Amino acid sequence: MMMMQDVWNQLGPAIATIMFAWTMYQNYFPHELRGHLRRYTDKLVSYIYPYIHITFHEYETDGWFERSKAYVAIERYLSKNSSIQAKRLKASVVKDGQSLVLSMDDHEEVTDDYEGAKVWWISSLKEANRPTIAWYAKEDENRYFKLKFHRKNRDLITISYLKYVLDEGKAISVRERQRKLYTNNKGSDGGFGGYNRRMWSQVVFEHPSTFDTLAMEPNKKQEIKDDLETFSKSKEYYAKIGKAWKRGYLLYGPPGTGKSSMIAAMANFLQYDVYDLELTAVKDNTELRKLLIDTTGKSIIVIEDIDCSLDLTGQRKLKKEKEKEEKVEKDVIKEELKKAGEEKKQSEVTLSGLLNFIDGLWSAIGGERLIVFTTNFVEKLDPALIRRGRMDKHIELSYCCFESFKVLANNYLDVTSHDDYFPEIHRLLGETNITPADVAESLMPKSSKENADTCLERLIKAIETAKVEAKLKAEEEKAEKEKEENENEKKKKEAAAAEEAKKADDVNENGTLMETKEKPESDGAKENGKHLIECDTMENSKSVNKEDVIPEEAKVKLKKLASEWDDIVDPNALDVFRLKGAMTNEVYQIKWPSRNPEQQRSRKVLVRIYGKGVDVFFDRQNEIKIFEFMSKQGQGPRLLGRFQSGRIEEFIRARTLSAPDLRDPEISSLIAAKMREFHVLDMPGPKTVILWDRLQNWLNVAKGLASTEEAKDFRLDLLKDEIVLLERNLAGNHLSMGCCHNDLQYGNIMMDEETRSITFIDYEYAGYNHVAFDIANHFCEMVADYHTETPHIMDFRKYPGLEERKRFLSTYLFSSGRSSSEQELEKLVQEVEKYTLASHLFWGLWGIISHHVNKIDFDYLGYARQRFQPYWSKKSELLGSSDSKKG
Repeated sequence: MMMMQDVWNQLGPAIATIMFAWTMYQNYFPHELRGHLRRYTDKLVSYIYPYIHITFHEYETDGWFERSKAYVAIERYLSKNSSIQAKRLKASVVKDGQSLVLSMDDHEEVTDDYEGAKVWWISSLKEANRPTIAWYAKEDENRYFKLKFHRKNRDLITISYLKYVLDEGKAISVRERQRKLYTNNKGSDGGFGGYNRRMWSQVVFEHPSTFDTLAMEPNKKQEIKDDLETFSKSKEYYAKIGKAWKRGYLLYGPPGTGKSSMIAAMANFLQYDVYDLELTAVKDNTELRKLLIDTTGKSIIVIEDIDCSLDLTGQRKLKKEKEKEEKVEKDVIKEELKKAGEEKKQSEVTLSGLLNFIDGLWSAIGGERLIVFTTNFVEKLDPALIRRGRMDKHIELSYCCFESFKVLANNYLDVTSHDDYFPEIHRLLGETNITPADVAESLMPKSSKENADTCLERLIKAIETAKVEAKLKAEEEKAEKEKEENENEKKKKEAAAAEEAKKADDVNENGTLMETKEKPESDGAKENGKHLIECDTMENSKSVNKEDVIPEEAKVKLKKLASEWDDIVDPNALDVFRLKGAMTNEVYQIKWPSRNPEQQRSRKVLVRIYGKGVDVFFDRQNEIKIFEFMSKQGQGPRLLGRFQSGRIEEFIRARTLSAPDLRDPEISSLIAAKMREFHVLDMPGPKTVILWDRLQNWLNVAKGLASTEEAKDFRLDLLKDEIVLLERNLAGNHLSMGCCHNDLQYGNIMMDEETRSITFIDYEYAGYNHVAFDIANHFCEMVADYHTETPHIMDFRKYPGLEERKRFLSTYLFSSGRSSSEQELEKLVQEVEKYTLASHLFWGLWGIISHHVNKIDFDYLGYARQRFQPYWSKKSELLGSSDSKKG
């Protein structure tokens, strides 16, 4: 106890002496000598002190008040040890970080071991000597890390350990950073603030797409992942071979095949940022280089739809054309307009500038980048743009295959197999092109009540619809091509004929009156049957030998009829002209010479010879009864005579309507009023709706005639249930029934130009029916034009809009002589729209049967496809998803 007290007694004076000496040193020792003293003192200490110190300051001395990258990397590296060893910690959220960072507080110390060598890290702070007004942190205080290690480990620490710490710290920063999606700001022409203008705007990148969710073949997916992973680990390899550490990817394929999702999956797989470069917003090549400089490593630079971004691929061709134009074009005014007008570019980025951006000298800045182009039309791109070395890997993202579907089914429905639906989907995907986006939309449940079976059923129907639409599109393209070829051929013939006519005019100066046989007038002489191909003009009539075509029984009746007219010169001298375009019957116009030229027009009749095989569509005897009834009611042509294979009809002096006439508001109103008048006629026969039995009968006939391939193509095995479904949904909700024509296409409607009266002709399909069906069928016929080069093609873009349908139905209801409510009109609009489904089935089956029983040149099967396609695509919309499932 006495010894300890002696120690303290001696220690007190010693400390006092040291403090006195230090005070004297600070106050009286010359400053000029202090540096020398400190230098020699440190040198002396170094002989006996075994440790080395390295200091890392927070701020660079020559930076723009910017934190040292080494200090930041060390701080991130030490954070893992700090949270374990340090007793005092400070928490912060670093810029672009997504987690809390714990680091040593000031004057704390932690240790680290590296290959058996122990080191000490001390966090220190040097405060300002006097109060200052600090604009930046470095003026007020200076933090720094001090590294202490034994001098025997000098080479290990300075050569290896420090590099390891900096690399690991940077890696931690990258792993824990908040990844961003960048887009370039539109270039400006300068001005105040231009110097500090930000090149990129950013948001947090949160796209959820991964390679696990991509709809792609597993082998192809793994190949891409391996390629990406190899690239990310190949810094030394790229340096070895002398190439910039970058790689180009070209993603191409139809829209909806997952190109954007692929980019997001690549970014998530490599943990890269994404720079979405909009080329149209880049002013010129210089700004493009600045944008590249302002990007960071570990990033993907994306240019989507490269073929649409700028007219880069056509610049070489455009330059040649421009040079050629300049040689020919000498007009100064036009040249000025070109400079100031349409040839002025919003962006002056050139193909050369973009190529240098991809793999020029500037492309090596930063390193570890992917450059990705996407396009829907790879054939439009300049080969120089996508050659290997620029776009190193070309990835085709095509339509959905069965393997891709299984990925989507697992993602959306948690289903990996299904014995009932998967085999059928496998078959359909092998026959049909459908994008993964369309498949995904069908698989996504639309309500909590839908299960996997519901979604798979919807997908099957969607693929079947896509298959039908693809066929229709191919047919339309083929028809359009043929039409174009025919028009070109016609133009060539017309040009040749004009040239010949010009030569003839040069030879015959006075001209020559060519004698021609009079052709018959054909107003109203159009075939009163379904779908006429050519107009009933004189050019479409053809004089024929009456002995060959008119049956003897018919000739006897015609001569007897002519003998009753006093002005006929010779009842036996009849002229016979066949009317082209008939599809159900053969129709002829009969004409006799008259003593009185003024009466010539009145001595014409029509002879209709019934077609063979078409009795499967209707009861001929019942059709004749309806014809006679309509004739007595003044609703159509009079019946002048009958023979075993046909009949003789009155020639109506009226004009047959054309396709555009149906859209004329005045004519459409006349048709609506006439239809109302027609529907209330007291038709002979039982008042039983003919629609549903006729559909079932036609279906049975179609199944008996169709080949196995046709039956499969048109899904005839499903149509029985579809007819039952329609009858259940529609028959109980009809507004009224009546005398219906059931085939009011424009060729069956005639109009007197003087009186503006409307007449319906051709009653082969007429019968007692739902009036909503008759109206719906008329609306559907508005999309047809049977007098084109492709009469079987229907343009459903011409289907009347809601306002046009309402106008028609308002006139229809008003024609009854009583006012109708808005509610009644809306109900009729809805019912008529639903009955379009029945119309499509009706004429679709008609087309299949006609293909086998009718020899007229018409693409009946193509027409059937045109009718079935809107049935399948519109059924769910018009009947509701729950009702459509019942069928």
